[in-house]
Amino acid sequence: MRLHTGAPACQLCSLLLDLLDTAEDLESSDWDVEVDFQVDQDPHNPVDEPADAQYLLVHARRPGAADRYATYYNPAAADIVCRAPTLQVNSARARELALERIRDCIDNHPACTKPGTRTRLPTRVIDCLHPTAPRLVVSADLEDDTVPYVALSYVWGRNASHCTYLANYEAYLRGIDYAVIPQTIRDAILVAHDLGIRYIWIDAFCIIQDSNEDKTRELVKMGSIYQDAYFTIIASSAASGDAGFLQDRTLPPHFRVPYYDRKGRAGTVCIGRRSDTVCPVAPAGEPVDRRAWCFQEWLLSPRKLMYASDTLRYHCQSSARPVEDSLRAIRTIHSATLDHAFLPLRQAILANPDLAELSSAERFARQCALWGQVVANYTQRLLTQKTDKLLAFAAVAEQFDHGEVPTGILKSLELVGQQGVDDCLRPRPLEYLAPSWAWPSVDGRVITRSGSAAESVRGGGIVETCEVLECNVTLMDKRLPYGRVTDGRLKLRAIVAPACIILDLPHLEHDHEYGEDFYYKLFAPTDELKALAHARITSLGSHTDVDPGIQIGIVTLEESNTEINVPVMFHEYNALLEGRLVAIGWGRFRGDQSLLTRVGEANIYFDSPERPPTTNSWLLVINRSFGAKSSPANGTATGEGLLITRTAEGRFRRFGCWSIHLGPRPATRVLSGVMACLQDADVAQVDVQLE
Repeated sequence: MRLHTGAPACQLCSLLLDLLDTAEDLESSDWDVEVDFQVDQDPHNPVDEPADAQYLLVHARRPGAADRYATYYNPAAADIVCRAPTLQVNSARARELALERIRDCIDNHPACTKPGTRTRLPTRVIDCLHPTAPRLVVSADLEDDTVPYVALSYVWGRNASHCTYLANYEAYLRGIDYAVIPQTIRDAILVAHDLGIRYIWIDAFCIIQDSNEDKTRELVKMGSIYQDAYFTIIASSAASGDAGFLQDRTLPPHFRVPYYDRKGRAGTVCIGRRSDTVCPVAPAGEPVDRRAWCFQEWLLSPRKLMYASDTLRYHCQSSARPVEDSLRAIRTIHSATLDHAFLPLRQAILANPDLAELSSAERFARQCALWGQVVANYTQRLLTQKTDKLLAFAAVAEQFDHGEVPTGILKSLELVGQQGVDDCLRPRPLEYLAPSWAWPSVDGRVITRSGSAAESVRGGGIVETCEVLECNVTLMDKRLPYGRVTDGRLKLRAIVAPACIILDLPHLEHDHEYGEDFYYKLFAPTDELKALAHARITSLGSHTDVDPGIQIGIVTLEESNTEINVPVMFHEYNALLEGRLVAIGWGRFRGDQSLLTRVGEANIYFDSPERPPTTNSWLLVINRSFGAKSSPANGTATGEGLLITRTAEGRFRRFGCWSIHLGPRPATRVLSGVMACLQDADVAQVDVQLE
């Protein structure tokens, strides 16, 4: 077909022009275009879309993917199962669709948890019988406290003047002044009332905020409050308590084109471009997806009405889709993963009975993988009070039966995509949040890693070299077993070696193709370099003159299109004699082959920019692996572990983690401490206490 760009275009031609404009820049005003339309179904249909959803694939010069859906009462609706998104989320039709989803789930989803017939109300709830005149109710004072209730999950914002305090508690029992209620909470009360639920639990009103005793008592129940709710209202689109979430939504950009059904009746269908996919572990674009407290509220609620930015969605453990069967504008990688995939085994089995057939090893592997996903999602969310880091995660942690050590102590910080971050160093929070070996002790996204480096050695088997002997924490309040801690000790039996000497020189050029600031080349000091170091120590004696050091290599720099060679000097002679490896930061480094021998690579992640001196730091080995095709004495070796520093006699603190890959070792090479702990099978373990 021929497109005339200067003439008014119909909706179909507008669609094709839109595709071509993004595909390539054509100079001619008249375009000869080969167009192919194909309607198909997704063989890997995500659970958050209708089961029989069709996709329209439009080929115009080069492929451009698009979605289609039909509006209600359109003749095309007989052929096309997808509908237009619900834009009026506060309409009678939206409420009707929401109730249909909830009832269908309760009646027809055997995998979903059913509402308890004798579940008691939380300590306090808000009475929504008169939505413009709500009041706080003590459940024990009701004649029947086993009636259904709903919960609210939302972003508070900065305004907390409306919350329940000791000063206004008695007044709220008589009635809450409607004028002081933020819009998001007003909307939630209205939704509960319109859906026939009289009581709603909202933390800001149902917990006395300036009573530590009441807060502690209610925080213990947080998990069960959301688990026992008939459903949870999630104000996904509301950026604060004042924003509200019942506003009409806007239809995404689309094209409406003619459509004739099988009986020849004329109608229309809407075609909209499919957006890019997003990673499910990363926070989505909604405000609630960026808040830490909202995570456990979403995860533990068995049924959810999610007032998203585009439409109204219903999520349960069997279904996750818009209430009207529209298509999502943004697809999620692995979006077939339902909420129960983030739940620990005993809960996930309710949604997926096949999990009960897993072996003990498979169950443990699944639990470890899920723990890593949950921690990664949670730790990139925001907290107003950093000291709430454990409290806001307590209900989730309680669901997991396995401990987090030793796999949980091997953690690293995700660096990619963080604005304003120049390197991998992070200051630890000033407040004490957790022991150094526990993931809550640091800021930033935490990725728990177990054996990933060892698995990179083809055919190599991971060998755990770390045994947990004892683990103790001191709770701030014993009634909150997963809450804030004031102290913690972890006693391990593990292989320990002197840490690498790290020369992360600031003038080294980073290779952005790899994008890893924490990648290091490993060099071992030769006997000649050790002899030079010993001679230098002897010659210095008691002299106070500035030591020029020993040149161990050259860094090549480029300035004004000119290459400049800068010598790399070394001064830590005692460290060399102790058998420590030399780690050179990523850059164009030419090692002096007479003094250094390259032996491998390392990834080193620091928890703090204040690095301990090399004479007070060690590598603790969590696991290691030898290449399968060669003996430990001559083959490759890989390991992972912690960077630790001594704080007192017999006690250490973690300040980073590492993974190292060593190449084959020449038989004549004298082993350093680090190489020996990875390449020698019979290295002895020692007891180490981390705090």
